[in-house]
Amino acid sequence: MSDSFPVPFGRYQLVERLAVGGMAELFKARVVGAHGFQKPVVIKKILPHLAADAGFKAMFIDEANITARLDHPKIAQVLELGTIDDQLYIAMEFIDGPDVLAILRACAQKKQHMPARVAAHVAHEVLDALDYAHQARDEQGSPLAIVHRDISPSNVLVSRRGDVKLADFGIAHAVERQQKTQAGTLKGKYGYMSPEQVVGGELDGRSDLFSVGIILVEMLMGRRLFTAPSDLEVLLMVRDVRLERLEKYGSGIDPELRQIVLKALQRDPKNRYPSAGAFRDAIGEWLFVRRQRVMPADLGAFVDGMFGSEPIKVGQKGDQASPGDPARQGTLAGPATKASQIQAEEAARAAREVLSSRMVAPSGMASGTGREDRASASKTSKRLPTSISGEIPIVFEVTEGSAAASFRPTCQAPRASIDEESELLVLDTVDVIEILDDSSAGDPAPAPGPSSKISVDQEYLDMTAAVRSSAGDGAPTTQIPKAPESARAKGENPDEEGDLAKTPPIHVLYRMAVERATGLLVVEISAITKQIYFAGGTPEYVSSNVARELLGEYLLAQKVISQGELAMALAMMPHFGGKLGDTLVGLGLMKPLDVFRHLTRQVREKIIDVCTWHKGRFRFYRGRKNQNESFPLGLDAFEVLGAGATALGQEPIEQWSQPLMSKTPRATKHPRVVPEAFRLGSYPRDVYNRLDGRHSVRELVARYTSADDRLAFLRTLYLLVHTELAYFS
Repeated sequence: MSDSFPVPFGRYQLVERLAVGGMAELFKARVVGAHGFQKPVVIKKILPHLAADAGFKAMFIDEANITARLDHPKIAQVLELGTIDDQLYIAMEFIDGPDVLAILRACAQKKQHMPARVAAHVAHEVLDALDYAHQARDEQGSPLAIVHRDISPSNVLVSRRGDVKLADFGIAHAVERQQKTQAGTLKGKYGYMSPEQVVGGELDGRSDLFSVGIILVEMLMGRRLFTAPSDLEVLLMVRDVRLERLEKYGSGIDPELRQIVLKALQRDPKNRYPSAGAFRDAIGEWLFVRRQRVMPADLGAFVDGMFGSEPIKVGQKGDQASPGDPARQGTLAGPATKASQIQAEEAARAAREVLSSRMVAPSGMASGTGREDRASASKTSKRLPTSISGEIPIVFEVTEGSAAASFRPTCQAPRASIDEESELLVLDTVDVIEILDDSSAGDPAPAPGPSSKISVDQEYLDMTAAVRSSAGDGAPTTQIPKAPESARAKGENPDEEGDLAKTPPIHVLYRMAVERATGLLVVEISAITKQIYFAGGTPEYVSSNVARELLGEYLLAQKVISQGELAMALAMMPHFGGKLGDTLVGLGLMKPLDVFRHLTRQVREKIIDVCTWHKGRFRFYRGRKNQNESFPLGLDAFEVLGAGATALGQEPIEQWSQPLMSKTPRATKHPRVVPEAFRLGSYPRDVYNRLDGRHSVRELVARYTSADDRLAFLRTLYLLVHTELAYFS
């Protein structure tokens, strides 16, 4: 696209480029008609390198189709979907004014807060738009079940005359939506997601209410609510709804308005407002009681006070904020710097070049050279010069034709961190690495320089599974991990131990949960050993000597990363804090949200596997605390037990149930947990209600005609019995 405007585009003229996002670019344009007719619009086009991607095109069309159904004065309207010169575009309503992010920046630059009544009014209008969208129906009257999923300050537009418009339903989810892909989920901005969105749970309109609550808090404080040095830490803050910054900076918020906001920011959707309309009405009542009514003219005057008559270059947006956007920093103003991205971007760029030169194709990309060509590849040294901010040169060196490599520090380069007091990005130093050909890939990576603070990931640097060697044909192999060092090896006696054939794992884990136990549970079967640390009854760390249960092997099995990418990430881990997840993100091999979800699922699956054991031994060391630096899992212990029961195989269930066929199960009158705690829908409650002590297991099973239904019943009965919700009379 030429930078010389205006540019003809069908019946439109593109006047200026407004924004470029990760998926599309936006232009201010005008429709030109007869007799001098002109009307300003916004043209949104898929970026050229994505124009041939069928998935992105389908998402783009989905956005237009969904938004076109939403005819509401507080939703930015889609006017047309079309194609010009093979370029797919959407023509949208032009809003002459800034977005809320620009308003907050202007407030920060002028060192003033957005008035509480103005902030409340903006949130009120957004909720009015959402109330309409959430209740929208199709032509047959069926609910569309739309969830916006991308509510953020840059999606809330304010016109100069005081109109509030909600924009960008680009990743909105409707029942009939065709593109239900991960790509859409990843576009949501991490600091504005709901907890259930972060963990990949089912979403409904209450997810959007959480996001509106975040925006309202930020308008009231003039600061980010969820911010941290890394995206993974931001995701953790959102998942756990850590509101320390609200406590620190929100003391001036009216107490009643604060309570309204806190209700919207509940972690459990059931504890939030039941609908956008209810949230809107709560704000409306506060404005009415406080006599803080805001009219469009009042909001327009506020915008004029912030921007005057100067042209506003924001107000229409691309689909994703730039990584260097000040909105990603602790404050909502400040220099637009990419300092926080420097090391990651340079490392990722070099890593991709290295992977290419080593002829190992990253996942999702076509390989230029097959394995059969690797053995004959010439051992040619390649130097890949890069630089940081044009000041410090870095040299990456790799020898082609070798599957082995080690990584050594060669120089110092800036690393971004966040100063807790100023909340602005500051620079530290960190070792930059050099990649050299090394025939002994099994050697551990050398110690980093004194400026690095290394936190060792126990599952990868303390266990030999982290060491990857080279097979004869150049294919990486994995050694079997050694068993984690147990408490018994240290001479400690367990507080409790037993036989898993007599006390099944589900019962052991259930007791840990209901007793809110803190300590170390060691489970063993044959040569397999797992250690599960509990804190207040919740699993917080799991180690295993099963190679396939290491995070890297799990990601390989899921085809998320390739062998070559894993080998490189493992070797570079010391330079990313000793954590594989941070390394994968830093190298650009995975998105933070993907790492977050895969890591949680992988640890969850380790425990689910234990639930399926029908023999082995267990030992519990009460009060033993986890000393390993670990990723906060946020697991629901009872949900894991439910998933563990559904994973039980048919053979062990039949072996358990056969001796009990003539016995009569009875529901416990006052159980310590309810059947719904296992997150298996209504089925456990249905089974629980049938256990009246008058029918035998055989009689209950006979009610089911299919083998699958009988197995589901027996699994549920097994779960209820071993979690003390049922017993045999």
